[in-house]
Amino acid sequence: MAPNSVPLPPGPAPTAPPLSARERAAGKGEVDGLLVQSHLERLGLAKSPVRPLSARKLVRPQPAGRNTARSTGTSGFRAANAASMTAIAVTGAAKEHQQLLATIEREYWQDLRRIDDAGSWIIDGVSSPEPKEVKEGSHPAGLAESDDGEARISRPNHRVDVAKALGLPNEILDALLAGKCRDSKFAATSERKRRFASFVLYNCAGEKFSLEQSSLGPEAAKAVVMALALCSRFKYLSLSCNGLGDEGAATIGLALKQNQLVEVDLSANDISSKGATAILENLRHNTSVQSLDLSSKPGALRNRLVARANSRPLEDLLQHNRTLTKISLSATGLGPEGASGLARGLVGNNTLLSVDLAGCDVGSKGSVFIAEALRSCSLEELNLSENHVGDEGLLSLANALGALPLTAEEAKKNPAWVGPEAIKATSKYMEALSTLKREIADVTLSDLKEATDTEHRRNGLAKVREAAANLMIAVRDAEVKLPRLKVLQLANNVGTKTGYSRLEDALQANYIMERMNLDHNDHGRGNADGSLDSIIICLAANTTLRHLNLGNCNLSRASLINISKALAVNKGLCTLSFAGNIFDVEAASMLGATLGGGGVQALKFLNLSSCHLDDAAGAKLAAGLATNHGLETLMLRNNCLHEASASVIAEALQRNTSLTCINLELNSLDVKALVKVNQLLARNAKIRERALPDVYRARIAQLQGFEREAEILQTVLRRNHFRKRVALWKQAAKCQELIDTKEQEKIRQQECDARIEELSHAAANVEEEIQQLDAKLWQLRLDGDFETQQLRHKIQTVEDKIKVKEKNLQKSRQDMEIFESQSSAELQALHEELDRALKGENSAALLASTAQRNLDSFSASLKAVMEDVAGGDDPRQRFKEQKESAKSGKDKRGSRPRSARPHSARRK
Repeated sequence: MAPNSVPLPPGPAPTAPPLSARERAAGKGEVDGLLVQSHLERLGLAKSPVRPLSARKLVRPQPAGRNTARSTGTSGFRAANAASMTAIAVTGAAKEHQQLLATIEREYWQDLRRIDDAGSWIIDGVSSPEPKEVKEGSHPAGLAESDDGEARISRPNHRVDVAKALGLPNEILDALLAGKCRDSKFAATSERKRRFASFVLYNCAGEKFSLEQSSLGPEAAKAVVMALALCSRFKYLSLSCNGLGDEGAATIGLALKQNQLVEVDLSANDISSKGATAILENLRHNTSVQSLDLSSKPGALRNRLVARANSRPLEDLLQHNRTLTKISLSATGLGPEGASGLARGLVGNNTLLSVDLAGCDVGSKGSVFIAEALRSCSLEELNLSENHVGDEGLLSLANALGALPLTAEEAKKNPAWVGPEAIKATSKYMEALSTLKREIADVTLSDLKEATDTEHRRNGLAKVREAAANLMIAVRDAEVKLPRLKVLQLANNVGTKTGYSRLEDALQANYIMERMNLDHNDHGRGNADGSLDSIIICLAANTTLRHLNLGNCNLSRASLINISKALAVNKGLCTLSFAGNIFDVEAASMLGATLGGGGVQALKFLNLSSCHLDDAAGAKLAAGLATNHGLETLMLRNNCLHEASASVIAEALQRNTSLTCINLELNSLDVKALVKVNQLLARNAKIRERALPDVYRARIAQLQGFEREAEILQTVLRRNHFRKRVALWKQAAKCQELIDTKEQEKIRQQECDARIEELSHAAANVEEEIQQLDAKLWQLRLDGDFETQQLRHKIQTVEDKIKVKEKNLQKSRQDMEIFESQSSAELQALHEELDRALKGENSAALLASTAQRNLDSFSASLKAVMEDVAGGDDPRQRFKEQKESAKSGKDKRGSRPRSARPHSARRK
């Protein structure tokens, strides 16, 4: 185990980690970690149950061949995902952690075999990323502050252990370097490792894991996931301008299942709809990521989203995720269908605050969908620049932002006032609107110059303020549900005066909008008279708009003059851009009078670049700057100013103490005048600095100390340049070796060409055989189709017979049911008859038994008197005896008296 690895608790030595498919194919032992398998089962990646560790044989890994060294490394990657699970006990997790590191070491051993100090990440030079407290006013040598607010120590000739500084094991950094080399298709060397270590140390020292423009691909993405899984310190992931592709995006998506990262930047990574779907689906139930960037940048590695494939995942993400606050999809080709899915997801979403859809070909149809969803979500920032929104989309956005009806017909279709006073309120609003337009048109240059004079309170400017107040009173009574949108970017969209006017009308009633960008939108298109009443009215009446960009809008002279008049009563605008609009002397005079007359008191930034300002216009503008006390930055880049203008500006700065920055680049100015202007600006900066609180001055001094540290770093950089020259000398020697190698490669190429020619002939023969087989296959298909038809006919016949049989069977079943019902009735009758017969039988049996008893009694009686009965029990004997007795009686009748006869004879 590396010396900078995470210490393990006391206990038995852990077993070896699981081997990859490449190692198992090479005959090596097979082991798996329980933590790995449990995590894979949760992810649905486990294909078979794991055998217990005791049933496996541990074999020490042996170096594999060159071909097998280029495997995908899925086992190490999956083991990294498993290491992210924290629900396992500390001892078991530590064992699995060591198994993971051993697996990674085996996986990338072949890629790092050319490095002399493989396994060690100690380099000369640059940083110690542990956060250190920096006291105000103290600037020790070698201390600098990074972008993320963490202090870094920069000491020449100081050896730094990169792995220890980043809090990552050496094996993870090896995997990151090997993956990068695999993706770039070059071998890992010691020099590449040293440069990569310095790069990683500089960009990944704080909470941000940033490897932008590093040629990372799918293999390196696996190592990134390992680093995120093993180090919970990283909160920000930035991998923009790499070549992750769909495979790498799917890999990064697995890391998003953890609730660790806060911001994810995957812009310009050649991600298509498949990879984007994986990212969106894995973020669906994430509860930590707040910002997601899948936008594209100019170049070859553009992210490409397909509406048919990504519309549904995007909708599901916004419906289920409750932590995402910002999503950027600019220049991804989302289209109207994708915008429709996005709009459906926005409905009911109360967490998403910013959406960037610039250059997504949303069109008017898609912008209509988004406009309908604005009032049902919490969106605060929307970028629809370069989407060809058109008038239809602009009108939909204007209605969603609270544009009030301007005519009686519009009021009937979309009433802004309800109740019995609706008609009266509508007419009051329209009257106030026309009054404000008339009063702004009546304002003159003298009114602007006299705006601060208390003796002229009833001049034209005061009337404008009064008309604007009346308009605000009329607007306040309107019942319009406003969205939460604060920033709207609509630069470079195709529209006419109709669409832009309604959008600007919405600012009259919208008190939530703070920033609007209408850059590169031709306001002169469809505007024959050149008037822009809508933007003029909104500037005079709106008090919440802070930033407005009207650059390159083709504003006419009359429009610029009226806008300057409206600015005189505006109290909220902080930044304003007129870049690219042509200012003549009259327009510049009006703007200068507005600036010098106390108007636009909150204005801090004014951009007049590329406005064709000449010396006369510059002098009028400078005259207003002399009495202005609010403007801090003035952009006059790329105009037609000369030495005279510079002198006038310098004279104005003698009186102006608030202006600290003037950009006069690309003007024909004298160096002396520029020096004088810069001196006066420096004076104003010092005056402003003195007015700042002490804490701000301390912070500025601290930043100056950091600037000195930057100078020290420049010295280190020069030393590194010298080392670079030495490396170039060594490179020249290597180049000569490369030339020799190319000559040998040329000979091998010739041999390969000959071999390829042989293979081509063999391929032609195979192609002929394939054609013959195709012909046979076609014939077999014909025969098969014929036989199939025959079989289908037979099947149909059998099915018809089956139907007939089924009908007969059904009829038989019905007959059987009838028979069963009849037989059951008859059987019941027979049972009743049988019962009666059994009862009769029982009665007969009783009678028979009684008769038998009587007969037995009679027999007994008969036997008792049998002796006295003639013949006994034989009747024939009785008759015989009677005859004999009768005969004997006749013989004795004469000799015996009657009374002497026997008793039995007398009875008879």
